[in-house]
Amino acid sequence: MKIVIDLQGAQACNSKRGIGRYSKAIVSEICARFSHEYDIHFLINGAFLSEGLSLKNSFKSLVPKFNFHTFFPSANTTNNLMSSQERERSYVVREAVLDRIKPNVVLITSLFEGFVDNAVVKAQYCNSKYKTAVILYDLIPLLFPDYYLKSRHSKQWYEERLEQLKRIDCILTISEYSKKTVKKYLNISEKKLFNISGAVDHNLFFASEAKPKGNYIFSVSGIDPRKNLKFLIKSFSKSNLLLKNTYKLIITCHISQDDLDELKILIKNLKLNEEQIVFTGYVADEEMVRLYRGCRLFVFPSWQEGFGLPVLEAMACGAPVLAANAASIPEIGGDSLIYFDPFDVEDLSNKIVSVLNGPSDLSDQCLKNSKRAKNFEWSEVAKKSIEAIKSTIEAPPNKKLEIINKEKKLNLAYFSPMPPDKSGIADYSEKLSKELKKYYEVTIVDYPKDPKSKWTNHLKYQSNDKFFSNPGSFDRVLYHFGNSHFHVEMFDFLKTNPGVSVLHDFFLGGVVSIRPDQYSLIFKNHGYSAIKKIIETSDSEFLKDHPANLSVFEDSYGVIVHSPYALKLIKKWYGSIALDKSRVVPLFRSKAERLPREIARESLKIDKNQFVVASFGHLGPNKLNDRLLDSWLDSSLAKTSQLVFVGQTGISEFDKTILSRIKKHKNQIQIRCTGWVNRREYLAWLSSVDVAVQLRTDTRGETSAAALDCLSYSIPTVVNAHGDLASLPKNSVMMIQNDFSDHELKKAIETLCFDEEYRSRLSEDGSNYVLNNHDIEKCGLAYYSAIEKFYDSKYSNVEGIFRVLKQSSCLPKHNLDKLNLIKALSSSLETVPRINKYYIDISELVNRDARTGIQRVVRNILRCMLLDPPVGYLVEPVYAKNDTIGYRKATKFVQDFLNLPHISGDELIDPSPGDIFLGLDLQPEVVLSQKKYLDMMYLKGVSLNFVVYDLIPIKHPNFFPDGARSIFNSWLETITNYDQVISISNSTKFDVENWLAKNHPYRLKSISNQKISLSSELSNEDRTIGSPKNAWFVRYTLKNHDVFLMVGTVEPRKEHSQVLDAFELIWADGVNKKLLIVGKQGWCIESLSKRIKKHPQFNKNLIWLEDCSDEFLQELYFKCKGLIASSWAEGYGLPLVEAFRSGLPVFCRDIPVFREVGEKFATFFSGKSPESFLRQFEEWDLSLKREANPKCESDESICWKKATKELEKITVKND
Repeated sequence: MKIVIDLQGAQACNSKRGIGRYSKAIVSEICARFSHEYDIHFLINGAFLSEGLSLKNSFKSLVPKFNFHTFFPSANTTNNLMSSQERERSYVVREAVLDRIKPNVVLITSLFEGFVDNAVVKAQYCNSKYKTAVILYDLIPLLFPDYYLKSRHSKQWYEERLEQLKRIDCILTISEYSKKTVKKYLNISEKKLFNISGAVDHNLFFASEAKPKGNYIFSVSGIDPRKNLKFLIKSFSKSNLLLKNTYKLIITCHISQDDLDELKILIKNLKLNEEQIVFTGYVADEEMVRLYRGCRLFVFPSWQEGFGLPVLEAMACGAPVLAANAASIPEIGGDSLIYFDPFDVEDLSNKIVSVLNGPSDLSDQCLKNSKRAKNFEWSEVAKKSIEAIKSTIEAPPNKKLEIINKEKKLNLAYFSPMPPDKSGIADYSEKLSKELKKYYEVTIVDYPKDPKSKWTNHLKYQSNDKFFSNPGSFDRVLYHFGNSHFHVEMFDFLKTNPGVSVLHDFFLGGVVSIRPDQYSLIFKNHGYSAIKKIIETSDSEFLKDHPANLSVFEDSYGVIVHSPYALKLIKKWYGSIALDKSRVVPLFRSKAERLPREIARESLKIDKNQFVVASFGHLGPNKLNDRLLDSWLDSSLAKTSQLVFVGQTGISEFDKTILSRIKKHKNQIQIRCTGWVNRREYLAWLSSVDVAVQLRTDTRGETSAAALDCLSYSIPTVVNAHGDLASLPKNSVMMIQNDFSDHELKKAIETLCFDEEYRSRLSEDGSNYVLNNHDIEKCGLAYYSAIEKFYDSKYSNVEGIFRVLKQSSCLPKHNLDKLNLIKALSSSLETVPRINKYYIDISELVNRDARTGIQRVVRNILRCMLLDPPVGYLVEPVYAKNDTIGYRKATKFVQDFLNLPHISGDELIDPSPGDIFLGLDLQPEVVLSQKKYLDMMYLKGVSLNFVVYDLIPIKHPNFFPDGARSIFNSWLETITNYDQVISISNSTKFDVENWLAKNHPYRLKSISNQKISLSSELSNEDRTIGSPKNAWFVRYTLKNHDVFLMVGTVEPRKEHSQVLDAFELIWADGVNKKLLIVGKQGWCIESLSKRIKKHPQFNKNLIWLEDCSDEFLQELYFKCKGLIASSWAEGYGLPLVEAFRSGLPVFCRDIPVFREVGEKFATFFSGKSPESFLRQFEEWDLSLKREANPKCESDESICWKKATKELEKITVKND
């Protein structure tokens, strides 16, 4: 059973009230108890982004991430309430999403939503495919219209909701009182009504001690009349005089300033001090529990409730309770509570005084309350709910009988090659078009090749020009696609005039490769890697393994294929959306036109008694003709029987080799290769052969017509379990393994030759299979059913949705409304099949390449992913800007980056469920500016992952410009609210965990925190070359002196100052040790920069290379005496790893990340002063002199390809 839970009751205006709390609690319990048994999905309204984000993070540990579905209303709902027309269109958008999910039942957490906000809730809008259940809290506005339905608009809206309620299949009331009210006032059958009651979370609401200590009376209330708030204040005023102002009254409720001012006037008139009555506003559950536990008395004055959750919460927390003797409250309290008349001020006042002036020990009542509260468990509520829902959907829905209206046939435009075109599809279409005339007025859109030909007798023809001048004259359009030149123009025809398409070949690389827009089509289908490979290698083999048919699925209302195997390929490449709009219609075969065996054999010059084995179809490596030849030559049949290859031969090396081998044996054995045969010759061979062998490898998803012909003609047939051949019934063919051996094939042929009884069974079963499953009449009806289903589907495409709106007179008239609707549909559901996208955010790199360590990571991982994308994904680099909303494809950047021709522009992306977003670049300001867009992506089901390089701006804000910590903290707040953060070291991962534990401990459970390894490889593509201007001087210094190297941007945290101070002490002693700094000038180091450049030892003992190529840096790693890394904080420490790879000794500060990457090879220092640094440095330098070849070379670093695959594995696995 698939259950979709509409969570708008926990999102809309009631999200923080009882309805919202009840919704979250029951949904949580249903998932916890039943998600292993039932397929539970959630529906979220994208108009409430923050609430939707919170709900997804709360529930995502309970169900698979793809079980969250978000729809977006058909309006700009940021600040405005939707109009009635916009709301009606939004109902259709919601229904389209539900139609795509295909639930058995939809559980609505609150039906009475949307009057004051943009909630979109409706029961079975234009649909009866699923049952609907609803949680009903109360009918208070119906019972008290004078209070709640004062305006004509509110009354009309509420009455419309009541009519919907009557249509709902299962109504879950939260009390027996509510159930009786529904039955009494709405006359709804009791069979639809189920009391599921309510409960509290006993892990949160429980009594800490029996004896209350507080000096306040507590109440949870609201401002609407039934909550009886003024009544409570008046009663408190009277009791307060008798209690000598001992107690305060604390009231928790949401209240506007106008209402608060009115209540203050009442309080003043009652001669109460404002301090005596405290209005808290909204409080969190934890604070609520504290107030319940601490109160001297809890009072609940409401005279109308659907359940009365605050009463149960107070009881559970062990508070003494005074409650109104009204509506559903006695169901909760039983005989545990003290009741009062909610319309008698004196009664409540006296009972307050009686309780508070009575026995000081109220522990008996408190214990009694908490004990009774334990009877109300969410597990029991969830159980009752599921049992009620199950009982509702047990009766199967009535199926409508489809009736073909033969009185008036629809006009069908038929696009296909036709005879005498040399195409199997042409012959196929000649027969199919004739069969479809039973259901349609069929017109072939093409010029007849030969008007006098017999093939044109039963057909109507129309030119392309005439069709496109008036395409609306046709009700249906059918396109036949194959992988040949006959279908080149059909891609354009389909885009401008959508219809139903038939894919005879799943792989269309051949026809795509001869189109003028082949690059853009291949790019759209298979991404940058495909374009790069085809351009650089002219590799036609690449297209043989890539279908290049996405546009057929995008532009068609539906796609017909011929086998279940083709469906597997569709799911593999394009997922469930393409699968949903695909249908199998078996490849029909005409009834066998057998020629008399003797006549057939005589025409082919075959001895009537000779045993003949044949393989039908043109020669080719994918037909494994060479394997058949090998097995035949090794068999006992070779010298007594005849092997025939019936089909066209080409000029390929494979064909030449086969023909040469046959010629070699022609005097010893009988092997024939017929070449191309006409139809009569083909039938003669089918009527003459004793056994057929039809083998395949590297299938393109096609169905073997030749194999079906063999079965139709009762020929016992050997096949291997490959592609569509594997789906043939085992009793109809002799099936060998897909990767069979020559011996296995030989034994199969010999078995069929010598086992006449087995041949007889296969003959009969094979012909019966084709007759029952591939009969042209049955296939023609299946075509009709599939075409009509595709055209009639309301929600499978935008056109269908617009038809629904037209029927309800809600079709948008203005362009802005149309754009809003299209945007809503695009955001809410995938209207066209697509390959999942792997978006890589390179916003900073697109803006500028500063050649920092982070951007080196970005460039290398980007290049590896572009050239070798994750299986099942198209890699799409993207960028965003601070001043515009949304991410764009970085197509222009990538074209330059990979040296590709112009393909397309930087279009806005259209993210969909199943996509992956990787925040690879570090650009916090951009992420913060795109937060709402990222929220939207997250709710749509895009997996959001962000790489965290370090937390230095938070841990060491003194090293950064003013405001950096605040921005970085906000960035971290944002990215840890999604799916996954990926740290570049264990140290960074530990810092992230500590930050989460301190700031958002609950997120530790909802977000994945992973670690990846980085590479220090200097790839040829990314490596800069060249020497600095003073390279001669540097090389001379390296040759004649000890040079110590520092690598990295010169900025405060790198602590160049301490090292320079220490070296000044060395130089003061007359020692000529050289300090070589490599790195650009960073921020906040103007004084240090000036000090270095004005230093007496500058370009003597002190050298600073601000612009150093990778090539020259590598030379320095090999020739310097050691690397000094004095940084106070790093995310990784790439220079250390580079030094290790080069065998350069390392002297580094003792910080966790340096320990992580250099524990085995580095020497660590901890001194903070120049003197302490110098002391440890000299000890290290002395050790280097003592050990001529210090062991410091490491081969542990991985290449960028491996690092990228590790990152892919983490992100794809998380998806």
